[in-house]
Amino acid sequence: MNNSSISVIGADVLFVDEHLVVLNKYSGIDVIPARGENRMPSLRENAQSALGCRLFVVHRIDRDTSGVVVLCRNADAHRCLSLQFERRQVSKTYLAVVMGIMERGGAIDLPIRQFGSGRMGVDSQGKPSTTVVSVTGYLRNATEVTVSPQTGRRHQIRVHLYHEGHPVLGDRLYGAIRPVDGVERLMLHASSITLVHPCGKPVTFNAPVDSKWSEIVGRLRLPGDGGV
Repeated sequence: MNNSSISVIGADVLFVDEHLVVLNKYSGIDVIPARGENRMPSLRENAQSALGCRLFVVHRIDRDTSGVVVLCRNADAHRCLSLQFERRQVSKTYLAVVMGIMERGGAIDLPIRQFGSGRMGVDSQGKPSTTVVSVTGYLRNATEVTVSPQTGRRHQIRVHLYHEGHPVLGDRLYGAIRPVDGVERLMLHASSITLVHPCGKPVTFNAPVDSKWSEIVGRLRLPGDGGV
């Protein structure tokens, strides 16, 4: 199936075959249906309408996070990928822009649990959670980082970076003043995912950032800085 012949509301189509649908999700759309009577259609619903078939969700990213999402077109593919996620055999990379100057990266190895408010937070009674952060560049009072979550807790990247004193720009949930630094979108993007295709071949899917991301980063560039 030709990717260019498919249009999915809320995402760009990266890859389609008889097993998988890989999308570059826009910020502001839920992967699965949200609760509430006035909810907007989810990414899965939009993709099912576009392809005319049932799709299985194997992983999710937050509503306000953009980037790569893999959906399965049959139960066998879903089972194959679900096992890989369960066994932590899937590699994911995120891009983020965080508040302040982060002098160095490293592994953030702190347990996370959910509180009654629905917020997640670092707590000794939480589940083991590890996030590896690498600094890639500096902006005006902000830092560009690459992030590799080693576990898959809800809001993990956002919670860990907030706990370290560097909340993600645009975050409306984690930060002393929200949205963080008044940025109009969450600056967290799932840029790539590597897994084994149901046919047995390792594959990597890359999702480019959108124009809004580039515009925000451009505004924050230091004078004379051509980028990283």
